[in-house]
Amino acid sequence: MTTLDRQFKNLSRGDLKAIEETIPSLINGLKLIWTISRHINQTDNEFEDILEAISTEICTKVRQHIQLVSIFKQPPSEAIVVIKQGIAVIDRWIEHFHKV
Repeated sequence: MTTLDRQFKNLSRGDLKAIEETIPSLINGLKLIWTISRHINQTDNEFEDILEAISTEICTKVRQHIQLVSIFKQPPSEAIVVIKQGIAVIDRWIEHFHKV
């Protein structure tokens, strides 16, 4: 899992754009780990837990950036950009998850 340190740091510390850009390499790294790991690919439950934790982190980050209390205080043009970026992050996660 240390192979994915940079991707996990981007998930935990990055803005929505950085998270969106990280998703393809994160999914490819997870695929690589699944393929070569003797431990993880033996039990679906462990890998499901990893994927669930990643999904939860992505949703949490999007939720943090799109807070209803603050989004309506922003100018509409800025709010729309943030909302579209949040949608793009989740769409990219779903797209690459189903692709791989």
